[in-house]
Amino acid sequence: MKVILLEHTKLSNAIIGARTCYDSISKSDTNLSEPTDMLGEKDIGLLKKLVHRWKHESVIEHIVYVFKVEGISRACLQQLARHRISSFSVQSTRYCLKRILKNETDDVFVKTGNEFVDRRNFENIEELKEILKNNIENDKLKYAIPEAIKTELVWTINARSLRNFFKLRLGHGAMWEIIKLAKYIYEQLPDEHKNVLFEDFKQDIENIKLGGKENVKG
Repeated sequence: MKVILLEHTKLSNAIIGARTCYDSISKSDTNLSEPTDMLGEKDIGLLKKLVHRWKHESVIEHIVYVFKVEGISRACLQQLARHRISSFSVQSTRYCLKRILKNETDDVFVKTGNEFVDRRNFENIEELKEILKNNIENDKLKYAIPEAIKTELVWTINARSLRNFFKLRLGHGAMWEIIKLAKYIYEQLPDEHKNVLFEDFKQDIENIKLGGKENVKG
């Protein structure tokens, strides 16, 4: 699994939004002449209060992140797609499946750490490669792929929705692979954003134990 932060908007967007609501732009101690993550102490305090104390999170919808996610399973993608206030551009199995299956079998699917499940997925992929010799079109072949097969996507989400994602996907009831994905996404965030918008998730992130198995959280 690999996550790359392709782009993000700046914290100053939220400050401009918040201070516009209260007609207090003149009280800002940040240079707002251009977008910036380097906020003054007053503005940092304001943003923290809005997010963590008052729960007025609408202003952080003006902060948006674009991630490239590689090597998650289609099963994990189904979980991620439930976060509907976000945008997805996902690798198409209709156009890419035959190209994907040309890779080494062990690199094509996500391993769970369970020998029975992983062996079955290995066998499924090998069988798919045999089926390919019959020149079946991808529209039909895709119905035979296991949920463990890897995919990649570009994912865009605003800061408010990302906080909701962390709340749901860092819990003990979350799927092990999406917990792992949440950790990688968090680690890609700029430090200024972690410290101001997501500081309440720091301990949850530190408690995660990574690994290709179900029990990834201690």
